[in-house]
Amino acid sequence: MSNLAILCVDDQWSILVALTELLKHYLGEQYEIIGAESGEAALEILEDFSEEGLEIALLIVDQVMPEMSGDELLVKVHEKYPKALKILLTGEVETRAVIRAINQANLYRYITKPWDETDLVLTVREALRCYFQEKTLDLQNQALKRLNFSLEQKVSERTSELIRANEELQKQVRERQQAEEELQLLLTLSQAISSAPDFETALQVALQTLCETTNWVYGEVWLPSTDQTVLESSPMLSYFSPENAQMNAALESFRSHLDGIRFKPGEGIAGRVWQSKQPEWVDNIEAEPENVNFPVRHLPFIQNPAKNYGLKAHFGVPIFGSSNWKIEEVFTAPVLAVLVFFMRESRPQDQRFVELVCAATNQLGAVLQQKKSEAEMKALFAAMTEVVMVLDASGKGLKLAPTDQSFCTPEAIVGRKLSDYFPPDEAERLLGCIQTALTTKQTVQVEYNLTINQQLVCFLGSISPLTQNTVIWVSRDISQRKITEEALKTNEAKLRHVVHNVSSAIVQWDRSGRILFINEYGLNFFGYQESEILGQKLMGTLLPEVETSGRDLRNLIDNICQNPEQYIVHENENIRSNGERVWVTWINQPIFDKNGNLIEVLSVATDTTERRLAEEALRLEREKSERLLLNIFPKKVVEKLKQEKKGLIAEKYDEVSILFADLVNFTALSERLTPIQLVKLLNEIFSTFDQLAEGLDLEKIKTIGDAYMMAAGLPLPREDHAEAIADMALSMQLVVDHFPFAYGETLQIRIGIHSGTVVAGVIGTHKFIYDLWGDTVNVAYRMESSGEPGKIQVTQAFYDRLKDEYLFEKRGEIPIKGKGKMITYWLIGRK
Repeated sequence: MSNLAILCVDDQWSILVALTELLKHYLGEQYEIIGAESGEAALEILEDFSEEGLEIALLIVDQVMPEMSGDELLVKVHEKYPKALKILLTGEVETRAVIRAINQANLYRYITKPWDETDLVLTVREALRCYFQEKTLDLQNQALKRLNFSLEQKVSERTSELIRANEELQKQVRERQQAEEELQLLLTLSQAISSAPDFETALQVALQTLCETTNWVYGEVWLPSTDQTVLESSPMLSYFSPENAQMNAALESFRSHLDGIRFKPGEGIAGRVWQSKQPEWVDNIEAEPENVNFPVRHLPFIQNPAKNYGLKAHFGVPIFGSSNWKIEEVFTAPVLAVLVFFMRESRPQDQRFVELVCAATNQLGAVLQQKKSEAEMKALFAAMTEVVMVLDASGKGLKLAPTDQSFCTPEAIVGRKLSDYFPPDEAERLLGCIQTALTTKQTVQVEYNLTINQQLVCFLGSISPLTQNTVIWVSRDISQRKITEEALKTNEAKLRHVVHNVSSAIVQWDRSGRILFINEYGLNFFGYQESEILGQKLMGTLLPEVETSGRDLRNLIDNICQNPEQYIVHENENIRSNGERVWVTWINQPIFDKNGNLIEVLSVATDTTERRLAEEALRLEREKSERLLLNIFPKKVVEKLKQEKKGLIAEKYDEVSILFADLVNFTALSERLTPIQLVKLLNEIFSTFDQLAEGLDLEKIKTIGDAYMMAAGLPLPREDHAEAIADMALSMQLVVDHFPFAYGETLQIRIGIHSGTVVAGVIGTHKFIYDLWGDTVNVAYRMESSGEPGKIQVTQAFYDRLKDEYLFEKRGEIPIKGKGKMITYWLIGRK
């Protein structure tokens, strides 16, 4: 199939077939001939061909079609496929359609129907030739455009290369000029300050040189204060280029305001440069806010700002104390000074100028640092009280430093030998020290004496090699130190006497627990000789691994070293050399090195064995008293008795059950028994009751003769107080019924119970007893006294509480003293 096609469009099938067959006959080998019966079908064919990448070279369209005329179709085709050629088949009267097709669809030719076969074929072939000619021209134009674009791109690249080469050349020229300017400026600065006698003069010369070289009209120097908290300046540390008289007067007035001004970090341009350690450029001071960063203390400076004196652009730059600092170290490098320059014109930042001045000030910093160091050295020598002199190998004086001492002059030293002012033996000894320092190349220290103003003065000399044949000799008056040392020796002897004779053991030990020192008392107390104990570990000699009580002491040394603040005072068991255990209270004083690390501990020990034994005896007595109180009172009452030293103890309980029990016929039995037998029998019975009460967690109140009283629900309230008392009563009844009596007859027990509200407490001032009061107590007692032997009588209130869980037998109404008639019940057992 060919990639090119001819599309024929006619709504009359016969004409369409004739037309396509004619074209196939003449052009079918080169083109695909396609027919469409309507405009809509033709548009669909064009769309399909476009999607498949095929091309319609020519459209032959009939004008007269029912739904879409030929000219309408050609206009639509031209909008999407403008390069396709169009031929319109028309009648003689369709002039408007032809004109429209020509104007709006770029119609190639129209053919009048009926057409001539030869004319039609020639017209189609001519149209196709034009189509291919236009297509060839279009391809040639595209090739020319690509060639032209390539040439333009190469020209642009070459132009860019030439521009870059020119810029690089200009950059090299500028850099060379800048290097020459920097070199000239540095040379000028170096020459200007090299002859300056001191640091401040060097700063003044440098400031003037920079102003004159860079054409800034005014400059000033700001220096950090001694404590590095503020910047300071003075009129002496400023400079302005001479102009006319009026300008000079204005700048002189501006300079006078420097007196007394101090800038903190961040205040003013000088303070900002000092804080940031970076240069700062202000194009025009008039553009800055009024009084920016100026505190009230700078009122004179605020009232007379630089702009009032015609100054506009200003520039600040730091001077560092070394020329060797790196960029990453700038924030830690010390600032030696801050230079601030002003000019009368507004001027944008000139980066090359900034770099030039920074390079100059960087080089300047090293020289100024040297000048400052020399000034500080001179001041140091001036403040020194030592004698500093230079001697040669023979001991002859060559130079004497000008220090603050009055007893030695250059005339007394320079040109004279040691033998001129020392005895022969002493001079020979000191000369040997000089020779030793020169030979070993190390400092030699020597003490010697001189008689000055008829008074003996002690000196300490430090002799250090200076060159191969000279030494520097620094002598210090140590007379006062000698006096102090003697006093210290005397005091040390006294202190040693006190330490060894104090009535406490003093032990010094290191982090490993090794004993470094122990005083005389400590040796005697623990039973050791000094040679036996020094260097030994505390653990195993003075400290047992485990106390008699079982407390483990093996980690005690480590704990003290790790947390010394927690062991300032502590007490533990110790051992003597004979194995005897003693109690000691230790007071520990940790000793730290300069880095805060614990290195040793000084411990003072006091024998507390007697106190400890007394405390142990007291503790045992307290425990004994505690047990006795707990046998008399409930634990809760005992705690209150400890807390409340005076006053009564009483508390109301709303839910309590009270039990009274009495041994029947016990009085008759007591007449036949001896007192010992009687008490023994009661003890056996009541002890059994006590065990039952303890098992049921009931509170025994008291016994009166052969009567036994107890309660449930106090002093600790409980919901099952009635059940507990009922179980107790049944158990007591069972105990008495099966008790093995050895005196020929049996006993019976009579029990009464009631539940209600009582008041419990302790009253009186001595021979205390825990007792109960209230109507509930009286009723419970009446239940016992009005009961029958071997039975348990309870009240209606008690019955109502337990009627669902226990078995009862109704007794009926009986008279009760003080209460009238009451309905009572016999408690039989559990259901």
